[in-house]
Amino acid sequence: MTKIPKQAPAEIPVGLMVVITDVRQARRVLARLRAQEAAGEEGLLEQAWFISTPQAGSRLGPMWWRALLEEVGVPPARAILRCGVDTGAALAAVRSGVLAIEYTHDHPALLALAEDSGMQVWRALPADIKTC
Repeated sequence: MTKIPKQAPAEIPVGLMVVITDVRQARRVLARLRAQEAAGEEGLLEQAWFISTPQAGSRLGPMWWRALLEEVGVPPARAILRCGVDTGAALAAVRSGVLAIEYTHDHPALLALAEDSGMQVWRALPADIKTC
């Protein structure tokens, strides 16, 4: 089990960010990363962050996100579900065991609950995230 910090790092290396749009795209990206690792570029999978599309926490839900991660083999500790300002989606993510979310609203009780559960809460992601 990968241990994750209670607070997310201030910056994510943008070159290692992958927006997950669907299962097929996630499989293609993982296959590409594994091929690059096999060709000698070590540690790509351990360094990559897999990010949902904006508002996926609200539109698709945390159980969909967890199922997608499990289906394609993405490490849950390296995957961020984007909830935006939706407190209900963020709370559902906490309750369903999602390990990292982007939550841009300031709700002290939810933030405390997320911290108590060991969840990473990203307050903002870099603006120049690109889909692979």
